[in-house]
Amino acid sequence: MGLLGACVSRDLRFVLFPKLSKGQIFWRINTISLMSKAGSRFDLAGHVQPANDFKSADRDINKTFDLGALFKEKYIVMDFYRDMYGIARLSDGRFITNGFELKNYNLSHVVGVQEKILPRDPSYPELWLESFLHFAHMANASDANIIVQPIYQVAVFRRETGLVFAPGFDIDKISRENKVLGHMQRIALAALTRSWLLPIPYEHLELDERHEFGPGPYHYKRSYFERTRDVVKRCPDLATSLNLNEAERRNLIEAEMNEWRAAL
Repeated sequence: MGLLGACVSRDLRFVLFPKLSKGQIFWRINTISLMSKAGSRFDLAGHVQPANDFKSADRDINKTFDLGALFKEKYIVMDFYRDMYGIARLSDGRFITNGFELKNYNLSHVVGVQEKILPRDPSYPELWLESFLHFAHMANASDANIIVQPIYQVAVFRRETGLVFAPGFDIDKISRENKVLGHMQRIALAALTRSWLLPIPYEHLELDERHEFGPGPYHYKRSYFERTRDVVKRCPDLATSLNLNEAERRNLIEAEMNEWRAAL
């Protein structure tokens, strides 16, 4: 079982496969960074702690991963939340994720960031599509089956006293990102020939204020992932897969891209 994405895929994986300890784990990486060329290696050991953050930063910046090994996995669980972070371009032309590691550990000067490109930048959709289609080509040429974990961000906590708006959450930003995530998820279904988009059990879509990585608009309670698992077991047809020919897939991708571009 491979993992590609953020906390949502990670949390789902632990519920679907609680006894699974092995697999290619590509956590906290943007699709554009994933498919970017590598360059000279940066020594990050003295800059990033703890070990988990170092591993994420090293993987993302120095490209210390093996895509070939990922595509040997029978199943890959993925989500697109890290694609909402945007990217940074280095002086050697490679792209890295504009993640919290870059900011929290002041790595921009260490790796020589030349430019940051955020999802609202007009060039971002084209960069993302080119990278994802490259990823999809490799996935389709393998035997891997891709499970896309959808993300629908929310900005409220459910407490005993009722619903409470989460302090500090940017509702406008969440709304914009949900639309972009929708485009990405549907493009993924069209581009990947062996892929399934899991259903969202909205009745269990609750944020976890005690999530190990803190409260976030996509840090759901464990019950949400357990409900997803149970729904798919009972009603497997609720997992969305597209039965389209190549031309229909291209048309769907172009339609999604046109809507995404128009919203910028």
